[in-house]
Amino acid sequence: MNRIKEAFGEIKAEDELKQSTYDFIENQRSKNFKPKNNLLKYSLAAAAVIILTFAAGIYEMWFVPVTVISIDVNPSVEIEVNRLDRILSSNAYNDDGTKILQSVSMNGKKYEDAISTLLQDDEFNRYLNDDALLTFTVASKNQDTVISQINGCLNSSGHSGVCVEASSEAVSEAHSLGLSLGKYQAYLEILKYDETITPEECQSMTMKELNELKRQLSQETSGTNSQTGQHHGNGKQNHGQNNQNR
Repeated sequence: MNRIKEAFGEIKAEDELKQSTYDFIENQRSKNFKPKNNLLKYSLAAAAVIILTFAAGIYEMWFVPVTVISIDVNPSVEIEVNRLDRILSSNAYNDDGTKILQSVSMNGKKYEDAISTLLQDDEFNRYLNDDALLTFTVASKNQDTVISQINGCLNSSGHSGVCVEASSEAVSEAHSLGLSLGKYQAYLEILKYDETITPEECQSMTMKELNELKRQLSQETSGTNSQTGQHHGNGKQNHGQNNQNR
């Protein structure tokens, strides 16, 4: 009977030993694996942040326009440029502009190269006669650099033209009226002297005609102000004579 108890006691002791050994191993394994699991999670999270940041940077560099250049003679063409000076899109704002974009491929090129090609294009040169006013209107945080590059293109081509600065906010305002940035700037100048002018009228005019209209309106306004001032002066003089007569 005692031997049977001893045997059962040994079996129970073995079970307890097995259980305690098992618990010890599990405890050690959890200690060893938990930090590794956490480290893996942190590593994956850090890698995801790096990848997203890198992807956002690539997207901003390639796909976000930072410069808008409007090229207007009678053709009105506008290009959007990214941080790498590459043209993201080119759009025409009248029929002549559409013909130009059919003649000259711009998208994907550096804007200096595209402008140089445009200035040498036979179709575009048809509009660059003696009476033409070639106007580049630039909206950019790097306006000085962009304007300097455009002037370099003009000098190399032998063509004359003017470069005008504009705000980035003006771009969306121009497009809402169906105008290129360049013609929108001219429209705003004319609007100072003639509030009846419409965007549609400006769109159908060449830059030379718009500039001439602005000059005429400015002169008329100056003449009117001059005559008004002279009339007021005569009134004062007459008033003085009346006082003397009295």
